[in-house]
Amino acid sequence: MVRYCSCKILLEAWYDKNRLFFKNASEWIMRNSLEQHLRSSLRGDVEIRPEQVVDEGNPVDIKVTWQFSNRLALIEIKWLGKSKNSEDQITAKYYDKRAREGAEQLADYLERNKPRASVHITRGYLVIIDGRRYRMSDDAEAINQINGFYYENREVEFDPKFHEVRRDFEPPIRMFVEPICR
Repeated sequence: MVRYCSCKILLEAWYDKNRLFFKNASEWIMRNSLEQHLRSSLRGDVEIRPEQVVDEGNPVDIKVTWQFSNRLALIEIKWLGKSKNSEDQITAKYYDKRAREGAEQLADYLERNKPRASVHITRGYLVIIDGRRYRMSDDAEAINQINGFYYENREVEFDPKFHEVRRDFEPPIRMFVEPICR
């Protein structure tokens, strides 16, 4: 659903109909989309809560708790690409560095969560919504196939690779969103 942006909630995160730019400050829309997906797909006694405080002032995007068990998941969402505000101005440009910062942030959340959830088996998930476009000007209204799909199979390189050095950190999940090309 992310690849083709067929989720009506996620579709609201885009500034333009060609999916070139995200709206300014649209991470909450992405969080709501993922929260809705988790609510409809996870079975059993599961509690899914957005913006849960790990400790003083550090909220993780989504916390999933399996009731009547000792399992929980902390999910951090990051988006890559450019965003615009209502005045058609670029408000952010996020690329690989942003995803790496998200990995560090999630590792920190996992550490901070340990004393508060010491009886739980906790897993961390970094979810990356990838809307990067290649050689696209800040005033673009369209993009060709080559530049629109340039990042389709270009994974983010992580250093450190928390998913390889930590037992509680799952491999990052990067979901590329296809633009509509002209």
